[in-house]
Amino acid sequence: MQIDRLIQIVFLLLRHENITAKQLAEELCVSTRTIYRDINILSVAGIPITSQKGYGGGLFSHNLQSEWLEIDFSYWGSPEKERNNITALERAIINKYVITFTYFNAELSISNQIVEPLKLVFKSHAWYLVAYSKGKNDIRTYKMSRIRELQITNQLFERELPKDFSITPTYKEEYNTPIFILHFSEKIAYKVYDEFQKKYIKKLDDGTLEVTFRYQLSDWTFLYLLSFGEYLEIIEPVEARNILREKAQKILSMY
Repeated sequence: MQIDRLIQIVFLLLRHENITAKQLAEELCVSTRTIYRDINILSVAGIPITSQKGYGGGLFSHNLQSEWLEIDFSYWGSPEKERNNITALERAIINKYVITFTYFNAELSISNQIVEPLKLVFKSHAWYLVAYSKGKNDIRTYKMSRIRELQITNQLFERELPKDFSITPTYKEEYNTPIFILHFSEKIAYKVYDEFQKKYIKKLDDGTLEVTFRYQLSDWTFLYLLSFGEYLEIIEPVEARNILREKAQKILSMY
């Protein structure tokens, strides 16, 4: 996702005095053209990045003071209570305090959670809390925007997050996660390269971008695919084509 990549570029610039466009592209698995576009976005936003021509690609450096960078976990327009909750979560993770909260899952069912907070992760335009659930006796991931009534207890814990933990599940054949073949119009190529890694994209002779990716047949998947509008066609699986058609027809019936 583009916002993830922009944040990563800033941190890479802070870590290295100088870095080339080619190095950034290799590190982030995108094209150098995408890097130049991202650098332009950061520059327009007022981030002081300097560039000069260099062997094998442009060379970038920065003039950032240590106090320049601030990471705010809250979203734009979030209420003061939401920002306070996020600040409290940071404190609970650092000091290892057990927390409680009310959680709304994707199906909007409500549950009361008692967890050991282990890590905050930003992925795909959203923040997530990784925590050990005392009720499930397992490490679970909670979307930050669905957390309500957060409370920090006085109970301490010692658990550490396993080094091999990943918020991204490894899909295996036995999970029956279908392979999607998606065709995108070249008119939206910029978004395709922002949303998908280059290794999943194949450019066809007519300019169409073919993306092969695994997705669950869930409401989230189809809401996401609908965001590409008329510029996307699902080729496979057939079941997914039918589901998307039904959803598009329901939308059309409203107008």
